Amino acid sequence: MALVTTPDGDALHLRKMTSRDLPAAHRLSSRVGWSHRPEDWQFIFQSGQGWIAEIDGRVIGCALYWLWGESAATVGMVIVSPDWQGKRIGFLLMSKIMSCLEGYQVRLHATPMGKGLYQKFGFKDTGMITQYQINPLPQLQACAIPAPLSVRLAYRQIRYP
Repeated sequence: MALVTTPDGDALHLRKMTSRDLPAAHRLSSRVGWSHRPEDWQFIFQSGQGWIAEIDGRVIGCALYWLWGESAATVGMVIVSPDWQGKRIGFLLMSKIMSCLEGYQVRLHATPMGKGLYQKFGFKDTGMITQYQINPLPQLQACAIPAPLSVRLAYRQIRYP
């Protein structure tokens, strides 16, 4: 755990994220208008690692990262509560995350709101991702697959240079 002081003199604790932080992280993402569900946060946390910023025991920020082999990583879910934005908390979280990723080629998917912060860490625009969302589809009924047909999991492994 690291103890730093905000510009306003508040004692800010930076610590590793645990599964107990997931409800607070979900509340943070909801407060900034992101559509992540509790199930999304569970998946995000299980596949990555994160840091929490808290003041007086209240979670006010988070940032996560994911390792992709021994040389590549991604950063995301960098959120600071609207009540605490503009007090360098995002910068402190990113500093902590980036110190964990020394030697890695790091990529970032981010909203335009954080662009100024990420530029301070050397990130540059390389493209745009468009996300579309729909209401959940109704549950489908299970059906038998006639022989000789079969169903298998299809996936694509992404490799960074």
